[in-house]
Amino acid sequence: MKNGSFTSVSALCFAQLAVSIGGFGIFFILPVYAVELGISVMMVGVILSTFSLSIVVFQYPFGRFSDRLGRRKPLVALSMVGYSVVTFLYSVVRDTVGFLVVRSVQGFVGACDQAVTPPMVADLVSSRRRGTAMGAYQTVLTVGPVVAPVLGAFVAEHLGMLWVFYLSSLLAFSSFVSIVVFVREPRRSGVKNRIGVRTRSLSELPAQARRTIIFMLFAMICTSMSIGLIMPLIRIFLYQTGSTLSELGFAFSASWITTAFFTTPFGMLSDRLRRRKPFLVLGLLGLAGVSFFLPYVTSWQILAVLLSIQGVTRAASQPASSALIADVAPSEFRGRVMGLTFTGFNVGFIIGPILGGALADLYGFATPFYLTVVVATVGAVLIALGVNEPS
Repeated sequence: MKNGSFTSVSALCFAQLAVSIGGFGIFFILPVYAVELGISVMMVGVILSTFSLSIVVFQYPFGRFSDRLGRRKPLVALSMVGYSVVTFLYSVVRDTVGFLVVRSVQGFVGACDQAVTPPMVADLVSSRRRGTAMGAYQTVLTVGPVVAPVLGAFVAEHLGMLWVFYLSSLLAFSSFVSIVVFVREPRRSGVKNRIGVRTRSLSELPAQARRTIIFMLFAMICTSMSIGLIMPLIRIFLYQTGSTLSELGFAFSASWITTAFFTTPFGMLSDRLRRRKPFLVLGLLGLAGVSFFLPYVTSWQILAVLLSIQGVTRAASQPASSALIADVAPSEFRGRVMGLTFTGFNVGFIIGPILGGALADLYGFATPFYLTVVVATVGAVLIALGVNEPS
């Protein structure tokens, strides 16, 4: 990786680390803060879900716009400014409507960031180093869920809950400075489209590339739906076994710590082997295998072990999936293709919790876990049979 590219990728990773810590800090503290203001628990759930809904609506259009513009850095910088403003606004609102508006705007800003930043990382490096770069990018995203709950709780207890929002705003502004100062827009060969000029349609991609993208889209939906089906229920299930919040928090932190530790090495390994697909299949089969045993968990220690195993397999699949999508899509299509597939990922996160909760109420807590086994296995089969890696 050239020095200029290394500096730009490092700056993008720092920016994502800062906004990830701030974003997950808000996600951790917002339910408690909103309930203290008198907002019902049901409406808190609605407020949280508007973030994913906004991303589903706007992520693909932002990806398409970045392809059409021919540049990504201005959109990444603007998204960091947006994060800084919207996270500060959380400290101002006091009612349900205000939180719904702010959370929706945060999703709008997040859609821009998620649609544009991964393609820009992919643009900065060659295919031979793409797994490593995407691994580093995915690693910093996993640090947020590890650090944010501890940091958010410390700030809330010692300075007050409003300071969680102030800190998140400052972190996002530091991300903006990092992007403006250190990121250099890469040259994107073959990209001649600009505003007012026709953008090539995705239908103009080679048939094999279109097939791979379609199968990856459905596999991403299967992945996020599988996670969404069970993650909220694990917390409820463990409460019934008598585990404390601290014990439960340790189990989930263990999962994300293993993911953070192994993501970059797996990305480097996928580059060395020049293969992506086996890592994707491993991730989904690991999710299926762990989910099968989760209904039989009787202690937080066993949960920590199982989630750590799942964290390792998740680390195997995350950089490989982003790298494979970037490998398949030429630079002028990359924003739209990555936006489309990651939109599918967010769709699964909307469907999963709703379906999981309904199945748990109707047929018992074990049912969503068994359905997760089926859905994750289907995703693995889709990748194994339908995805063709470029030579």
